[in-house]
Amino acid sequence: MKFGRCYPILLIIPILMQTLFFAGGDQALFEGCQSQEIFLNNLSNFTLSNKLFKHSYIHIINCSNFVINNCTFVNTTLRIEVKPGQVCRNFTIEDNFFANGSLLILFGCVEMHGISNFTIKDNFFLKSVKIGVAFVDDGVICNNTILNSEHGVATRNVANLLIEGNIIKNCSGYGIYLGTQLGDPGTFNVTISNNLLVRNNIGIARYYGSNLISNVQVENNTFVNSSFSDIKADFPAIFAHNTVTSRRKIEVVEETISFIGNVDLNGTPVQPCDVNFDLRVDMKDLAVICKVFGTTSELGNWNEICDIVHNGKVDMKDIGYVCKHYFVI
Repeated sequence: MKFGRCYPILLIIPILMQTLFFAGGDQALFEGCQSQEIFLNNLSNFTLSNKLFKHSYIHIINCSNFVINNCTFVNTTLRIEVKPGQVCRNFTIEDNFFANGSLLILFGCVEMHGISNFTIKDNFFLKSVKIGVAFVDDGVICNNTILNSEHGVATRNVANLLIEGNIIKNCSGYGIYLGTQLGDPGTFNVTISNNLLVRNNIGIARYYGSNLISNVQVENNTFVNSSFSDIKADFPAIFAHNTVTSRRKIEVVEETISFIGNVDLNGTPVQPCDVNFDLRVDMKDLAVICKVFGTTSELGNWNEICDIVHNGKVDMKDIGYVCKHYFVI
């Protein structure tokens, strides 16, 4: 693919990383690189295809209408980014291989974002860091395979995002997480569906931040055999028709969430409000909770099952949560 003129900067010692700059205007052949920091600035309508990058850091800044496909990234960071007043939009990253500590990250600007209309699909990640998207809008992350990596799909302050059909296995951290940050409105309109997450440390959670998260749908996913929680429900969302390992792998932290139609690996309905395990939520569950109302984890009559909203005590949050799910399985 043809780009602008390159300017090697660090040439004193051959093993040092070189810095290459490509900008709109000039035409020069861009080949795959090793041990280089590469800047693609202010470009549009280009394709980066069938290249090999090793031990490199690639910045794509203020670029639009591009495709990155069939490339191999080894111990390399591919970073799509903008500065205030810039945009990166209308791009696709597909059919690439990321290995050995590689990272794919989209990083916009707080409040204005600036990265939008993107698709990340059909990529393969092995022993990598993660797919990370922060301060972005209107994107799709689908049909990627992420194995033996640090995290799977990581988000921070995103809007109108679809995460669908990904396979995420054996991550030492989170399979999928939704982070937030001060100074940005929050995360809105996210659908997480039909993903397979197996043997991660935690399947799905907020991970960090306390800013607003709203209109999140988590549906038809499989979260199984996580080291800790398959679902750590510490952000407001609707969890519908998912499969988890067992009820004990669900941790409810956020009292506004809804659980509807979820099952375990045996197909048995899983509902945190069903504290007497009769596959329904009714007055019998409220009666069980009322018997231990006011108790805490330090007391001898503590019943952990009745602490539905995990805060170390049985209180009105737990009763309110049962009432919200009355007759819901």
